[in-house]
Amino acid sequence: MERTPTIAPRRCPMSARMSLSDDQVAALRNLAHKKAGDEVGWIAIEAAQQLTSLGLAIRNPSGWQITAAGEAVLALESETDQDDNTIVALVRPHPGESKS
Repeated sequence: MERTPTIAPRRCPMSARMSLSDDQVAALRNLAHKKAGDEVGWIAIEAAQQLTSLGLAIRNPSGWQITAAGEAVLALESETDQDDNTIVALVRPHPGESKS
């Protein structure tokens, strides 16, 4: 009888944190305003590229755009009213796992 291998789910530490630079936060806010239809200035390309590597923004033919993850980071920031640019990683539990 053949057995299907069991794959242990990957876990991200719930205390995982990352810090965004002031330029990255400014670019993220700028992209949020752009998505809302507001006129915005230039996006700092280096900050936007870094946001893209973090999954907080994407680049397409019409320019840089904020992702759902980027919007979630801004929402989290406004909810917690943090003084610094440290954010807690948003972790989605794997199917069948508890949220604890």
